[in-house]
Amino acid sequence: MQRFLNMTNQTKALALCLALAIAGWFALPVTASPSRVRGVVSFYDDATSVTANNDILSTDVTPQFTGSFLRVTVVLPISSVLNVTMDDGTSAITSGLNSSTALNALDVYTFDIPCTPGLSYNLQPETTQSSGIDLLLIQEIKP
Repeated sequence: MQRFLNMTNQTKALALCLALAIAGWFALPVTASPSRVRGVVSFYDDATSVTANNDILSTDVTPQFTGSFLRVTVVLPISSVLNVTMDDGTSAITSGLNSSTALNALDVYTFDIPCTPGLSYNLQPETTQSSGIDLLLIQEIKP
């Protein structure tokens, strides 16, 4: 306190302005940044049978963000290789997830799939899932 009292009036005014500026900075409202996660698909214990090598989703997933990726979390009731299809409207490419190794039945798997707008995505099991899909969650993650 003694140090403050010994300051010149100009130095006191400068110190007061600095203190008010710092206090004002911390008093600013916090605004949330735009969402970086977009929920695309979510279902649990869907009883709709999925035939081998056919799309799980009735409508393909189309990314909205450039440079994003799809985070796919899945539980299959029957062990199977799970493939992702990528389609540009002219041709489709099918690639195996999990190094094309069968997913164990009733285990939870999560995959991050880099994607781009202009392509649409779907999932296909190589083994018929007669009792449907136990869990499927797809989120688009914006970097």
